[in-house]
Amino acid sequence: MSKGTQSAEMARETRKAAGLTQTQLGLETNYTREAISKHETGERSVSAERANHMASKYNDPRLGIETAHEYKGWGLGWLDGEALDTHRLAAVALAKKEMMDALEAIDEALLAKQPKYIEEFERQQIEDALVESAEAIAFLEFEIAKLCKDYNFKFNDIFSSAEQRLRAERLVK
Repeated sequence: MSKGTQSAEMARETRKAAGLTQTQLGLETNYTREAISKHETGERSVSAERANHMASKYNDPRLGIETAHEYKGWGLGWLDGEALDTHRLAAVALAKKEMMDALEAIDEALLAKQPKYIEEFERQQIEDALVESAEAIAFLEFEIAKLCKDYNFKFNDIFSSAEQRLRAERLVK
């Protein structure tokens, strides 16, 4: 499997966890068995349409996160390092810690100054705040995915509900 094919591996794992053969999944998603095989080996990218279908139907947030990461070409993807405690309480605690670290770094950065007048050390503080914020996003996404999986909420539904709330507040068009 080539680099950048985490979604291919996750698509295969999701299919197997659902108890489906490649042929059965192909019939369900209107793909040939050969296309499914090429997706799962990383020979072809997992389509956003297929990843969304599988992540939603089989409630597999990791597949959605990995596919989105590969399509966007930025972001942090799924947290899965050997030092990560994946228990839901640890996920919540880590998300809270990362949010606090990000807020602290934002408070320390001198954002009131015009960008063209900042010193190099101030620029570094702003960059540190941005990195801390990106880490917080990754941990929040992981926490949401973990709690959805453990408590059987649909990851997609949670984000749809959040989007509806933001639309109602006119924060999203």
